[in-house]
Amino acid sequence: RRHQPDREIVSLADYRTRYALYRTDDDLQELHRQHPMVVIWDDHETANNSWKGGAQNHGPDEGSWPARKASAVRAWHEWLPTREAQSPGDAQIWRTFRFGDLLDLTMLDTRLYGRDQEAASPKDQAVIQDPTRSLLGPAQEHWLFDGLRRSKADGVSWRILGQQVMFGQLGGYGDTPILNTDQWDGYPHARNRLLDVLEGGKIDNVAVLTGDIHSSWAMDIARAPFGDAYNPDTGRGSLAVEFVTPSVTSPFLSDRKAAEARAAQGLEAHPHMRFIDLFHKGYVLLDITPERLQGEFWHLATITEKRLEERLAAAYLTARGENRLQRASGPSAAGRERAPAA
Repeated sequence: RRHQPDREIVSLADYRTRYALYRTDDDLQELHRQHPMVVIWDDHETANNSWKGGAQNHGPDEGSWPARKASAVRAWHEWLPTREAQSPGDAQIWRTFRFGDLLDLTMLDTRLYGRDQEAASPKDQAVIQDPTRSLLGPAQEHWLFDGLRRSKADGVSWRILGQQVMFGQLGGYGDTPILNTDQWDGYPHARNRLLDVLEGGKIDNVAVLTGDIHSSWAMDIARAPFGDAYNPDTGRGSLAVEFVTPSVTSPFLSDRKAAEARAAQGLEAHPHMRFIDLFHKGYVLLDITPERLQGEFWHLATITEKRLEERLAAAYLTARGENRLQRASGPSAAGRERAPAA
């Protein structure tokens, strides 16, 4: 279907119209009808590579950034099932959901609330290594750190962090130590502050859930995964794990052979990564018990036709107290009887 409006969206009316267009999709209607949603935004709910003070593709001819951001935030709250905003332009969406003593699900905002502008290039190390830069902002950081400590003190088994951009290290080559300044790699001191809390407080059983990059990744989270402080065989040095879900339809690499070659190179160059797929679309299913957390990558046969075929591409688990991924023996057991999937 053609985009409506047929241009970049800027005003409140534009954002509302684009959301309405997406909701003409029958399957998306069924998804919202049948399943509870815990949602957060990423950059394209406002503009590409957005941050608290602007966006990579927001220009002077598109009006003020605060007005555009407020319009995007208001339309998001109008169209998505969330707790009601404190005000129409409220950009504070970080919140925690507790599921008994099994898990705390903490949803973060690494985009609009406290994010500093990303470095212009991976070579811009003066900016990247500035210890004052943040993805979360001071208020959200303190709230998160206090929540993690409280979760451990309360005896909750697992701590799940739902957030936008890849947390683990995606190394570069030669004189560019990272590949993407839009991820936590572009804010290493912010990442280290979180790892300091996990390590110093002996806070185990943390899994990071990520989207944004339109592809599948599973990895250990270590402070320095390319050095001797981390052992990929035993998991020594790993403080948490991360699952990055593929997109439902948005592209990453369209050439399957090239995608497979790039994934193989990535696994060889990154000792902390366990699984990479840069071609297939699908979703990640989590199965969680007090003893272990298992993440399963389910990939679709095609996204160009309405077909139900899917396959288990990979399954990895982290056992309670181990803070590292290992391959699972197979898929988790089917859940209770439920309505046919949307």
